Amino acid sequence: MLAYFVRHGESETNVSGDFPDDDLKSPHLTLRGKEQAAEAGEMLSKVDINAIISSPMPRTLETAEIISKKTGISVLVDNRLREVELGTLKGRSTAEVLKSDPEWFNEYFDENYRHGIEKYWKIQDRMILTVKDAYQKGFKSVVFVSHLEPIRSIIAFSIGIGGQTVRKIKIYNASISILKYETSFELYAVNIRPLKDYSFLNIWH
Repeated sequence: MLAYFVRHGESETNVSGDFPDDDLKSPHLTLRGKEQAAEAGEMLSKVDINAIISSPMPRTLETAEIISKKTGISVLVDNRLREVELGTLKGRSTAEVLKSDPEWFNEYFDENYRHGIEKYWKIQDRMILTVKDAYQKGFKSVVFVSHLEPIRSIIAFSIGIGGQTVRKIKIYNASISILKYETSFELYAVNIRPLKDYSFLNIWH
């Protein structure tokens, strides 16, 4: 089975620089986020998709629905693709958190629960189970619409890395990462976006 992992398009909290608070007020896509989702949908319309499975958050559902319109495939919802549980970080400014606790990211991997962040192994487990369940249902080509850390976690699992190294995996809004699953995971591609979106790298002549 080919699994196309799509991060949601740019959201309101991506712009504001805050951690999302999906319990109180989930962010929605910005206009740019909707345009990004449409570009991802256009790329995915060129391949044979059997299913689109989305996280239940508004920003992922909006992304999935835009992709659905481009591909003609209905959207299914799976809670296991949801955003990371962020505990007391929800709704806070990422800049403020970095200032007060520059090593906050370590909590994904260590034994501490100072913020109440979901552990990385739990994120990986739910993502892996989602893919395996889709495979067991007989799907051959699936778009999974999720979030930064959940997508990072399954990519990290597929190449056998963990800890702070996972932060080196860049997953941009509405990017597509491709894995193959049968009895194990094989990574095919990471962070596919239209080339114009990489102009910030200053590699164009």
